[in-house]
Amino acid sequence: MPILQDVTITLTVEELLETQGRKETRPAFVAAAEKAIALGETLLAPVAIYDEFEVRDVTSERVELAVDAASSHDVAAASLTGSAGLTVGPMSHLLAPAQRLLLGVYTIGTALEARVRELHRAGEPLLSYLLDCVGVMAVGVVGGRLGRLAEERAAAASSRVRSGPLHHVYVAAAAGA
Repeated sequence: MPILQDVTITLTVEELLETQGRKETRPAFVAAAEKAIALGETLLAPVAIYDEFEVRDVTSERVELAVDAASSHDVAAASLTGSAGLTVGPMSHLLAPAQRLLLGVYTIGTALEARVRELHRAGEPLLSYLLDCVGVMAVGVVGGRLGRLAEERAAAASSRVRSGPLHHVYVAAAAGA
C-alpha cells in the first residue's frame, strides 16, 4: 500500500479559535491557543496508508471490492486475491456509481494524545483542551489531503477515459487525536 507522509499541517490561532465559535481576544486565552499550536507542531506525526480498489458490487450495506494480489505489497494481503467485502452501512448506495474506491487509514500519531492526557492530569485543562482541538484539526488536514489525492487520481483517470462519467469516492478511517 502506498504511504502518504508529505502532509504539511499549518494551523493558526484564528482557525483554532474559530473552531470554538469564539472571537476570543483575552490575552491569556490567545496565549494558550498559541502555545497549543506550537506544542502540537512538535508532536504531530501525520501519515496515511491507502490503496485503490475496483468496485465489483454494491448491496444494501456492503461494497464488494476486487483485490489483486499482484498489486498487493505484503504476503498477508496477497491471500485476499478475488474479492473482499466492506461493510459501509445503510448509505452504501451512495457508492453505487463508483468504479474504483480509494480506501485509506490516517493518523497524526499518538504523541499529541498522550500529551493531552499529561496536561489534563497536571491541572492544565485549557491547554489540554486546546491541544486536543489542534489534534482534531490536524486529523482533518490529513483526511483532506487524502481526499485531494483521491480527487487528483480521479481527474487523471477521467482524462484517460473519454466515455461515461467518472465517479470517485474516498473512504478513510482516522486514528489518533
